Amino acid sequence: MKGKNITTLIAILAGIGVCAWVFWPESDKPREQNSTVLAKTSGQEPLDSFSPEKNLVKDQESKQAIDRGENLPALDKKYTMKKKEEHSDDEFATITAIQNAADSAISMPAIRAEVAPRAEKMILNALKKYNNPFLHAVYADLLFNTAREKEAVKQYALAYPQLGRIPEFRVNYSKAIMKVGAVNFSNGDFIGAIANYETVLKLNPQTLGIDSSLYKSYTSQIFLDLELMNLESTERYIKNCLNIEKDKFLINFYAGAYYAKEAINQPKKAIIYFEKCKEIAPMHANTRQMLYNLYLAQGDTVLAKRQLVK
Repeated sequence: MKGKNITTLIAILAGIGVCAWVFWPESDKPREQNSTVLAKTSGQEPLDSFSPEKNLVKDQESKQAIDRGENLPALDKKYTMKKKEEHSDDEFATITAIQNAADSAISMPAIRAEVAPRAEKMILNALKKYNNPFLHAVYADLLFNTAREKEAVKQYALAYPQLGRIPEFRVNYSKAIMKVGAVNFSNGDFIGAIANYETVLKLNPQTLGIDSSLYKSYTSQIFLDLELMNLESTERYIKNCLNIEKDKFLINFYAGAYYAKEAINQPKKAIIYFEKCKEIAPMHANTRQMLYNLYLAQGDTVLAKRQLVK
């Protein structure tokens, strides 16, 4: 019992020490801090490592949730700051203090609501004085972890020209855009979602769920464009979608429907895509009907009759 009391006391003292550090006035803090880390992760376990050799998705249900834009991984990477001698003493001390406050807000959910506003105020004041891309980056991380993804994306964009070559930065930037894309998709803004996901594909092609998210966005917008006869955008989205998923039924059916339209009038291309659909779903009635009509229009009654199912 005595040992448990000692352990509990140590844990309480450690917690008090962290809070004291966060709320200790910056001018009183020692300046000699670790300058290698500017932004850390939230305390949550990431669902993926963005590495081909490491897949931390435990089951299919988790993967499907990510594909739907839900339960996106928390930020889990670090940035490195320039060496201390490359900053003025005041700038280095300011960034170090901001680093400590932001890290606490990100990594300690229990005190996030209390600490995050103070960290944000510190960052905004510093940005008035220093045009430092790392300030934008750490601000973006803070915003992301407080569910302000759209604002986070703007800050990542400001830091991108200087930090865009850092793989860890691109990963975090991609995660924020993925979240915004998921929101746009759920709101029916498929064009906005496509723009978000295409950006992610350029930033970090290994982002988990990017192909399926793009596929859903493309096919949703293609359906609308086909109905509204927006043929130019339909063709562009079909080609982009086929580049990432050429073996799925829906995109092949939409491609066949597009080329079969009277305004496009490319029946041979339409037949190719509908035949692909038939390979995927041999008994799909609409596919066979489309093939029947196309073959019959070309005078090939033999192939047309083969599409009929008794």
